[in-house]
Amino acid sequence: MWLDHLRAIGRTHSTIVTYQNILEKHITSQIGSRDILSINQQDANVLLAVGKPGARNNIARVMRSLFRYGALEGIGGLDQVPFTVKIPRARNYEPIDSSHLATPEQVKQLAECMSERVRLAVYLASICALRKGEVLGLQRRDFIDLDKEGQALLTVQCQWNRKGVAGSEYTKPKAGSSGTVAVPDPFAKQGQEHLSLYVPDDPDAPLFTLNHLERSPIAFSTFDAYWRTARECVPGMAGFRFHDLRHTGLTLYAQAGATQAEIMARG
Repeated sequence: MWLDHLRAIGRTHSTIVTYQNILEKHITSQIGSRDILSINQQDANVLLAVGKPGARNNIARVMRSLFRYGALEGIGGLDQVPFTVKIPRARNYEPIDSSHLATPEQVKQLAECMSERVRLAVYLASICALRKGEVLGLQRRDFIDLDKEGQALLTVQCQWNRKGVAGSEYTKPKAGSSGTVAVPDPFAKQGQEHLSLYVPDDPDAPLFTLNHLERSPIAFSTFDAYWRTARECVPGMAGFRFHDLRHTGLTLYAQAGATQAEIMARG
């Protein structure tokens, strides 16, 4: 009932999938057989005694939402949330860990170690500060004026989401992430070459696939395998995540003189 309520109030499918996973893994597995009126602050404290702050906050959000709904509906006689949890206010930007940044030379080396069909993904993630889902969600139409010096643009209109209703599918990007990003001329040329070699003429054709016959982007698992191989080829990058390329890009924005508001908008 609670998950149906979340759907009714407009929560995205990926959010619901995440909440359901947290519910099953961390909550119902521990207190699912208990009478709802027997749940108290001590139970909440035990459930939240996990190592990582991010995991704790996610569990707390699910618990609070679940029990608020239960109290609202009077489920099992519940009339109020039987515990208090403190959840930090969500940020609309990502803090950047300077220890997880790549130099331009390292970015180049990582790209050169990738399969040629997905090599451009490394540059787009770093130069345009994109998330992996946003990179894999790019289509031919998202490149604008690649042949015009100093005017090339990339639009971010959707993401390839592995938590879609029917598996992986196109969905809207995270709040504040859609928009248009300038593409430096050297990478505009690479974009032209990539389109010519690997992308059909259809405006909806995905940028990154295994072959010309594919109508969907490359699978996350396949892309991740390419990425792991690439980072192991570059000294000092064995633990470097693809998402860290985005942090590298945000840092480049800052070094280029972007305002804090502009950086937060990209973050």
